[in-house]
Amino acid sequence: MRKTLRSAVMGVFAILLVAAATESFAEDQTFGPFLVDSTKPELITLNGLLDAGSALNFRRALQAAPNAKLITLNSPGGDVQMGLLIADELRAMRTIACFQDGLQRKSRRLSLARD
Repeated sequence: MRKTLRSAVMGVFAILLVAAATESFAEDQTFGPFLVDSTKPELITLNGLLDAGSALNFRRALQAAPNAKLITLNSPGGDVQMGLLIADELRAMRTIACFQDGLQRKSRRLSLARD
């Protein structure tokens, strides 16, 4: 009886250990102000100001989520040059960006023609 109880406890412990390890792999990855949620590989979120490293961080986020089709932008602004580089990248990807402004949301298809 003790051996069976011990085996059951060890089995439950092993299951919990595997579940905890699996959950740790499903964590968010952050690249500067960009966030990639491993449970939503089609989404990249920008939260915060654009700074001098934001374009590089955006490319890193794209590498972490190569199938991203939606970019959520929640930024008060920042480095204009980085914003333009990111906009060029989005335009080339023909990605949908959702701009957040408080509770208002506007969706826009970034398919602007290049001059």
